[in-house]
Amino acid sequence: MLLVTHRHADRDSLGSAIALDEALAADTTVCTPDGIKASAKPLVESIPTVTDPDVSSYDGVVVLDSPSLDRIAPVDPTGGESELYLIDHHTNGDLESAATAAVLDTAAESTAELVYRIIEAADWELSAPGATALVAGLLSDTGFLATAGAPQVEYLTDLLDHLRGEEQRLASLFPVPESPGKRMARFKGVLRADGYKAGDTVVAVTRVGGDESAATRALLTVEADCAFAVSDQGDHVRVVGRCTDAFAERLSLGDDLFPSLAERAGLGGGHDGAGTVRISGRSVAAVEAEILAAVERHLGVTFGEVA
Repeated sequence: MLLVTHRHADRDSLGSAIALDEALAADTTVCTPDGIKASAKPLVESIPTVTDPDVSSYDGVVVLDSPSLDRIAPVDPTGGESELYLIDHHTNGDLESAATAAVLDTAAESTAELVYRIIEAADWELSAPGATALVAGLLSDTGFLATAGAPQVEYLTDLLDHLRGEEQRLASLFPVPESPGKRMARFKGVLRADGYKAGDTVVAVTRVGGDESAATRALLTVEADCAFAVSDQGDHVRVVGRCTDAFAERLSLGDDLFPSLAERAGLGGGHDGAGTVRISGRSVAAVEAEILAAVERHLGVTFGEVA
Protein backbone atom coordinates (compact mmCIF):
# COMPACT_ATOMS: atom_id res chain seq x y z
CA MET A 1 0.00 0.00 0.00
CA LEU A 2 1.31 3.42 -0.98
CA LEU A 3 0.45 6.32 1.34
CA VAL A 4 0.78 9.63 -0.50
CA THR A 5 0.98 13.07 1.10
CA HIS A 6 0.59 16.31 -0.81
CA ARG A 7 3.65 18.02 -2.28
CA HIS A 8 6.00 19.51 0.29
CA ALA A 9 4.23 17.61 3.07
CA ASP A 10 3.18 19.52 6.17
CA ARG A 11 2.51 18.15 9.66
CA ASP A 12 -1.12 17.27 8.92
CA SER A 13 -0.47 15.42 5.67
CA LEU A 14 2.67 13.65 6.87
CA GLY A 15 1.31 12.98 10.35
CA SER A 16 -1.77 11.35 8.84
CA ALA A 17 0.38 9.14 6.62
CA ILE A 18 2.62 8.11 9.53
CA ALA A 19 -0.34 7.23 11.74
CA LEU A 20 -1.93 5.16 8.98
CA ASP A 21 1.39 3.45 8.28
CA GLU A 22 1.65 2.54 11.98
CA ALA A 23 -1.97 1.36 12.20
CA LEU A 24 -1.90 -0.82 9.07
CA ALA A 25 1.28 -2.58 10.24
CA ALA A 26 1.61 -4.05 6.76
CA ASP A 27 3.75 -3.62 3.66
CA THR A 28 3.24 0.12 3.33
CA THR A 29 5.34 2.95 1.90
CA VAL A 30 5.03 6.64 2.70
CA CYS A 31 5.42 8.88 -0.34
CA THR A 32 6.16 12.60 0.02
CA PRO A 33 6.17 14.18 -3.45
CA ASP A 34 8.55 17.15 -3.61
CA GLY A 35 9.84 16.41 -0.12
CA ILE A 36 8.81 17.55 3.35
CA LYS A 37 8.45 20.98 4.95
CA ALA A 38 11.14 21.78 7.50
CA SER A 39 8.54 22.05 10.27
CA ALA A 40 7.29 18.52 9.54
CA LYS A 41 10.66 16.76 9.13
CA PRO A 42 11.04 15.97 12.87
CA LEU A 43 7.99 13.69 12.51
CA VAL A 44 9.98 11.27 10.38
CA GLU A 45 12.36 9.15 12.42
CA SER A 46 12.68 5.51 11.39
CA ILE A 47 10.08 5.60 8.61
CA PRO A 48 11.68 5.75 5.15
CA THR A 49 9.92 7.87 2.54
CA VAL A 50 10.01 8.03 -1.26
CA THR A 51 9.23 10.91 -3.61
CA ASP A 52 8.54 9.34 -7.04
CA PRO A 53 7.58 5.66 -6.69
CA ASP A 54 6.40 3.22 -9.34
CA VAL A 55 2.67 3.36 -8.56
CA SER A 56 1.97 0.22 -10.63
CA SER A 57 3.90 -1.88 -8.12
CA TYR A 58 1.30 -1.22 -5.42
CA ASP A 59 -2.13 -2.83 -5.13
CA GLY A 60 -3.55 0.25 -3.46
CA VAL A 61 -2.80 3.96 -3.10
CA VAL A 62 -4.10 6.16 -0.29
CA VAL A 63 -3.91 9.90 -0.94
CA LEU A 64 -4.03 11.98 2.21
CA ASP A 65 -4.86 15.67 2.56
CA SER A 66 -4.91 16.37 -1.16
CA PRO A 67 -7.97 16.54 -3.46
CA SER A 68 -6.24 16.91 -6.82
CA LEU A 69 -3.52 15.42 -9.01
CA ASP A 70 -1.52 18.61 -9.27
CA ARG A 71 -1.04 18.55 -5.48
CA ILE A 72 0.65 15.13 -5.57
CA ALA A 73 2.64 15.39 -8.83
CA PRO A 74 4.64 13.56 -10.11
CA VAL A 75 2.64 10.72 -8.51
CA ASP A 76 -0.38 9.71 -10.61
CA PRO A 77 -2.52 6.92 -9.12
CA THR A 78 -5.28 7.25 -11.74
CA GLY A 79 -5.63 5.19 -14.90
CA GLY A 80 -3.76 2.15 -13.60
CA GLU A 81 -4.78 -1.04 -11.85
CA SER A 82 -4.04 0.20 -8.32
CA GLU A 83 -7.10 0.94 -6.22
CA LEU A 84 -7.25 4.57 -5.14
CA TYR A 85 -8.47 5.71 -1.73
CA LEU A 86 -8.85 9.35 -0.75
CA ILE A 87 -8.86 10.83 2.77
CA ASP A 88 -9.20 14.61 2.82
CA HIS A 89 -10.86 17.62 4.42
CA HIS A 90 -10.40 20.06 1.52
CA THR A 91 -12.74 21.08 -1.29
CA ASN A 92 -13.25 18.17 -3.64
CA GLY A 93 -10.94 17.98 -6.68
CA ASP A 94 -10.30 15.64 -9.59
CA LEU A 95 -9.15 12.68 -7.46
CA GLU A 96 -12.58 11.93 -6.01
CA SER A 97 -14.05 10.73 -9.32
CA ALA A 98 -11.17 8.28 -9.78
CA ALA A 99 -11.24 6.94 -6.22
CA THR A 100 -12.49 3.47 -5.32
CA ALA A 101 -13.53 4.87 -1.95
CA ALA A 102 -13.17 8.23 -0.25
CA VAL A 103 -13.51 9.69 3.21
CA LEU A 104 -14.16 13.38 2.61
CA ASP A 105 -15.35 15.85 5.21
CA THR A 106 -14.88 19.54 4.48
CA ALA A 107 -16.28 20.33 7.94
CA ALA A 108 -13.25 18.68 9.51
CA GLU A 109 -10.35 20.93 10.51
CA SER A 110 -7.63 18.42 9.63
CA THR A 111 -7.02 15.17 7.81
CA ALA A 112 -5.48 13.86 11.03
CA GLU A 113 -8.88 13.75 12.70
CA LEU A 114 -10.32 11.80 9.74
CA VAL A 115 -7.53 9.23 9.99
CA TYR A 116 -8.18 8.96 13.71
CA ARG A 117 -11.87 8.31 13.05
CA ILE A 118 -10.96 5.60 10.54
CA ILE A 119 -8.54 3.90 12.96
CA GLU A 120 -11.17 3.95 15.69
CA ALA A 121 -13.93 2.64 13.43
CA ALA A 122 -11.71 -0.17 12.14
CA ASP A 123 -10.62 -1.01 15.71
CA TRP A 124 -6.97 -0.84 14.70
CA GLU A 125 -4.31 -0.34 17.33
CA LEU A 126 -3.14 3.26 17.63
CA SER A 127 0.54 3.31 18.56
CA ALA A 128 2.17 6.09 20.58
CA PRO A 129 4.15 7.36 17.52
CA GLY A 130 0.95 7.26 15.47
CA ALA A 131 -0.96 9.23 18.09
CA THR A 132 1.88 11.76 18.32
CA ALA A 133 1.81 12.26 14.56
CA LEU A 134 -1.96 12.81 14.59
CA VAL A 135 -1.77 15.29 17.48
CA ALA A 136 0.90 17.22 15.58
CA GLY A 137 -1.28 17.32 12.48
CA LEU A 138 -4.41 18.37 14.36
CA LEU A 139 -2.65 21.10 16.33
CA SER A 140 -0.90 22.41 13.24
CA ASP A 141 -4.00 22.67 11.06
CA THR A 142 -6.12 24.23 13.82
CA GLY A 143 -3.48 26.80 14.79
CA PHE A 144 -3.15 25.19 18.21
CA LEU A 145 -6.94 24.90 18.47
CA ALA A 146 -7.57 28.50 17.38
CA THR A 147 -10.03 27.24 14.74
CA ALA A 148 -11.09 24.11 16.62
CA GLY A 149 -14.58 23.24 17.71
CA ALA A 150 -15.81 20.74 20.27
CA PRO A 151 -15.07 17.69 18.05
CA GLN A 152 -11.42 18.65 17.61
CA VAL A 153 -10.97 19.18 21.34
CA GLU A 154 -12.52 15.76 21.97
CA TYR A 155 -10.24 14.10 19.40
CA LEU A 156 -7.20 15.77 20.93
CA THR A 157 -8.17 14.64 24.43
CA ASP A 158 -8.54 11.06 23.24
CA LEU A 159 -5.27 11.14 21.30
CA LEU A 160 -3.30 12.47 24.26
CA ASP A 161 -4.26 9.34 26.19
CA HIS A 162 -2.39 7.28 23.57
CA LEU A 163 0.95 9.11 23.78
CA ARG A 164 2.37 6.74 26.43
CA GLY A 165 5.74 8.41 26.97
CA GLU A 166 5.84 10.41 23.74
CA GLU A 167 4.95 13.69 25.46
CA GLN A 168 8.47 15.10 25.34
CA ARG A 169 8.84 14.22 21.66
CA LEU A 170 5.54 15.95 20.91
CA ALA A 171 6.79 19.11 22.61
CA SER A 172 9.97 18.99 20.53
CA LEU A 173 7.90 19.03 17.32
CA PHE A 174 6.80 22.60 18.08
CA PRO A 175 9.94 24.50 19.07
CA VAL A 176 9.43 28.02 20.37
CA PRO A 177 11.03 30.53 17.97
CA GLU A 178 13.91 32.44 19.48
CA SER A 179 13.11 36.11 20.01
CA PRO A 180 15.10 38.77 18.11
CA GLY A 181 16.52 39.93 21.43
CA LYS A 182 17.91 36.50 22.27
CA ARG A 183 19.33 36.09 18.78
CA MET A 184 21.14 39.40 19.10
CA ALA A 185 22.38 38.47 22.57
CA ARG A 186 23.83 35.25 21.15
CA PHE A 187 25.51 37.17 18.34
CA LYS A 188 26.90 39.89 20.59
CA GLY A 189 27.96 37.34 23.17
CA VAL A 190 30.21 35.57 20.70
CA LEU A 191 31.39 38.76 19.00
CA ARG A 192 32.48 40.47 22.22
CA ALA A 193 33.92 37.45 24.01
CA ASP A 194 37.44 37.24 25.42
CA GLY A 195 38.90 33.74 25.51
CA TYR A 196 41.24 32.22 28.07
CA LYS A 197 43.03 28.89 27.93
CA ALA A 198 44.83 26.67 30.43
CA GLY A 199 45.86 23.31 29.02
CA ASP A 200 42.77 21.93 27.29
CA THR A 201 40.37 24.11 29.25
CA VAL A 202 38.83 27.11 27.51
CA VAL A 203 36.89 29.80 29.38
CA ALA A 204 35.05 32.66 27.67
CA VAL A 205 33.92 35.95 29.23
CA THR A 206 31.66 38.36 27.39
CA ARG A 207 29.68 41.56 27.98
CA VAL A 208 26.02 41.94 27.02
CA GLY A 209 23.17 44.24 27.95
CA GLY A 210 20.73 41.43 28.76
CA ASP A 211 19.72 37.85 27.91
CA GLU A 212 22.93 36.63 29.50
CA SER A 213 21.84 32.99 29.42
CA ALA A 214 21.42 33.12 25.64
CA ALA A 215 24.94 34.54 25.32
CA THR A 216 26.50 31.82 27.48
CA ARG A 217 24.71 29.06 25.57
CA ALA A 218 26.05 30.51 22.32
CA LEU A 219 29.60 30.44 23.67
CA LEU A 220 29.28 26.79 24.65
CA THR A 221 28.25 25.96 21.08
CA VAL A 222 31.57 27.38 19.84
CA GLU A 223 33.50 24.98 22.08
CA ALA A 224 34.02 26.97 25.29
CA ASP A 225 34.14 24.70 28.34
CA CYS A 226 32.77 27.43 30.55
CA ALA A 227 31.21 30.79 29.62
CA PHE A 228 30.36 33.89 31.61
CA ALA A 229 28.19 36.81 30.49
CA VAL A 230 28.60 40.03 32.45
CA SER A 231 26.11 42.92 32.31
CA ASP A 232 26.10 46.34 33.98
CA GLN A 233 22.75 46.80 35.72
CA GLY A 234 23.50 50.29 37.07
CA ASP A 235 23.50 49.59 40.80
CA HIS A 236 25.15 46.18 40.41
CA VAL A 237 26.91 43.88 37.95
CA ARG A 238 25.13 40.66 37.04
CA VAL A 239 27.08 37.56 36.02
CA VAL A 240 25.56 34.47 34.47
CA GLY A 241 27.68 31.39 33.96
CA ARG A 242 27.18 28.11 32.16
CA CYS A 243 29.52 25.19 31.58
CA THR A 244 29.77 21.72 30.09
CA ASP A 245 29.13 18.60 32.16
CA ALA A 246 32.83 17.74 32.04
CA PHE A 247 33.78 21.16 33.43
CA ALA A 248 31.12 20.91 36.16
CA GLU A 249 32.73 17.70 37.40
CA ARG A 250 35.82 19.76 38.18
CA LEU A 251 34.10 22.91 39.40
CA SER A 252 30.43 23.39 40.30
CA LEU A 253 29.33 26.88 39.32
CA GLY A 254 26.33 26.99 41.65
CA ASP A 255 27.83 25.17 44.65
CA ASP A 256 31.40 26.43 44.60
CA LEU A 257 32.27 29.26 42.22
CA PHE A 258 29.37 31.68 42.55
CA PRO A 259 29.00 31.32 46.33
CA SER A 260 32.70 32.18 46.67
CA LEU A 261 32.15 35.32 44.58
CA ALA A 262 29.03 36.19 46.58
CA GLU A 263 30.96 35.95 49.84
CA ARG A 264 33.13 38.80 48.65
CA ALA A 265 30.49 41.27 47.48
CA GLY A 266 27.13 39.96 46.35
CA LEU A 267 24.41 37.31 46.16
CA GLY A 268 24.64 34.22 44.03
CA GLY A 269 24.07 30.53 43.51
CA GLY A 270 22.75 27.95 41.06
CA HIS A 271 23.60 24.34 40.27
CA ASP A 272 26.60 22.47 38.92
CA GLY A 273 26.31 23.52 35.29
CA ALA A 274 24.86 27.02 35.62
CA GLY A 275 24.59 29.85 38.08
CA THR A 276 24.32 33.58 38.61
CA VAL A 277 25.68 36.21 40.94
CA ARG A 278 25.06 39.93 41.43
CA ILE A 279 27.92 42.05 42.72
CA SER A 280 27.60 45.63 43.93
CA GLY A 281 30.29 48.27 44.29
CA ARG A 282 32.57 46.87 41.59
CA SER A 283 33.17 47.84 37.98
CA VAL A 284 32.46 45.42 35.14
CA ALA A 285 36.20 45.13 34.43
CA ALA A 286 36.92 44.33 38.09
CA VAL A 287 34.19 41.68 38.15
CA GLU A 288 35.53 40.06 34.98
CA ALA A 289 39.01 39.88 36.51
CA GLU A 290 37.60 38.41 39.73
CA ILE A 291 35.70 35.71 37.81
CA LEU A 292 38.83 34.55 36.03
CA ALA A 293 40.89 34.66 39.25
CA ALA A 294 38.24 32.64 41.08
CA VAL A 295 38.22 29.93 38.40
CA GLU A 296 42.02 29.80 38.54
CA ARG A 297 41.95 29.38 42.34
CA HIS A 298 39.41 26.58 42.24
CA LEU A 299 41.09 24.68 39.40
CA GLY A 300 44.66 25.42 40.44
CA VAL A 301 45.62 26.70 36.97
CA THR A 302 46.75 29.93 35.34
CA PHE A 303 44.91 31.07 32.22
CA GLY A 304 46.50 32.75 29.26
CA GLU A 305 44.49 34.98 26.93
CA VAL A 306 43.60 33.47 23.57
CA ALA A 307 44.84 35.82 20.84
